[in-house]
Amino acid sequence: MPLIILSVIIQVAFAVHVVKSGRDTKWLYFIVMFPLVGCVVYAIVELIPELLGKPARTAGKTLTDKLDPNRDMRHSAQLLEMTHNVDNAIRLAEQCAEKGHFGEAIEIYESSLQGLYKDDPKLLMGLAQALFGNGDFSRVLSTLDLLIAANPDHKSSSGHLLYARALEQLDKIDDALDEYEAVANYYPGPEAKYRYALLCKKRGRNSLADTLFNEIITTAANSPKFYTKSHREWIDAARREL
Repeated sequence: MPLIILSVIIQVAFAVHVVKSGRDTKWLYFIVMFPLVGCVVYAIVELIPELLGKPARTAGKTLTDKLDPNRDMRHSAQLLEMTHNVDNAIRLAEQCAEKGHFGEAIEIYESSLQGLYKDDPKLLMGLAQALFGNGDFSRVLSTLDLLIAANPDHKSSSGHLLYARALEQLDKIDDALDEYEAVANYYPGPEAKYRYALLCKKRGRNSLADTLFNEIITTAANSPKFYTKSHREWIDAARREL
């Protein structure tokens, strides 16, 4: 069979797979315009991971992210355009924030805070996180205050820690220390205690800081491996501080 015919058959087969599997339609353009390279890349990124299972899918996604880092954002934007609901808005806003596009994330959250969802805790929490990333610390506090006022039964250790961090950024140190102390007692992991200890150290409370750093290390030493692995960043940071 002539190579050109074989090449066309492979192109058509890959194009059909793109359509039937619901893949991003950009693959069609890539396969048609660059037959050999397009088919090879599509096989590496999409087909082989699909056939080999989760490890290969993870590797394939990593490669795809490098080739097209905004793919997931575009897909989420399309979903939001087709169906404008809170879940789709949150998904897109979170992806924007992950890429450092905090202004866009803020706009999405703010546009979704209306009607039945004007006091939605997920939206308000996401907005507060995006505001923090954007450096608007005063609005972080007011947004979290609104969250609690509108949802008095809502509990969030992440929100509490974010509140303490915003206070620290605004140089409201005494208030920040109080909030860090409170959240460190129940936060699921060492981050809150580490940040509390670090601020204590900056304020010259070295004895308390060392005690807190040691508590982080002792807890890690007596915890399962998955705990140490999950919180390696803060455990290692505590060791460096000592």
